[in-house]
Amino acid sequence: MDWTGIAGLITALGLAPVLLVITQHWIKNSERRAEERAKRIKEKADEDRAALIGIYSKLWAYMWKLLFTIDADRVYIIQPHPIHERQFISISLETVHPERDVASHKDGFQFRRLSEWSWFASALGTKDWVIFRSLDDIKAKDLKTYSEAYRRGVQSVYFRRLCDVKRQWIGTLCVEYTHKNPSEYDFIKGNMIEKATLIADILPEYKPKEG
Repeated sequence: MDWTGIAGLITALGLAPVLLVITQHWIKNSERRAEERAKRIKEKADEDRAALIGIYSKLWAYMWKLLFTIDADRVYIIQPHPIHERQFISISLETVHPERDVASHKDGFQFRRLSEWSWFASALGTKDWVIFRSLDDIKAKDLKTYSEAYRRGVQSVYFRRLCDVKRQWIGTLCVEYTHKNPSEYDFIKGNMIEKATLIADILPEYKPKEG
């Protein structure tokens, strides 16, 4: 195609100004559509961020109430991730008693490989309850779990499985006692069941960043 000839014809017919106006109009419309799309994306991201903040506010409230109601030292959530591959387990949320000398362990329990914590991860993912009322009980089951509990100063610990609507494991609600070994087992379990149901309904997938 002879583009030089076509350009000459357009010029001869006086169409160049018209084509310039059309081109400018097209560019402006394209820019406007791009700006509107970017605005919609930003608004959706802001809405998602606000919704996520609301969800985590509820989760914190449930965990804090549980901590004080059953007089625990730590309440936290362990989640497998990525959710569809389950290569790791990590503590995603944690509350510790503010009036006791209880250290946080969230940062120290991240990206633990399921292959290296096979007994622990399998127990959490397949059993509704895993309960240890003493360190000796933990030691009798799994030495790796025992070492972790000993390092934290745990006297007793309760694990309640969290499932989605398809009964798939999405996390575990955990309660630890370091200052005492409680005897109110039914009271503790009843409160954990109540909060676990509420938490499982809204718990987001855990997506930590390595490093």
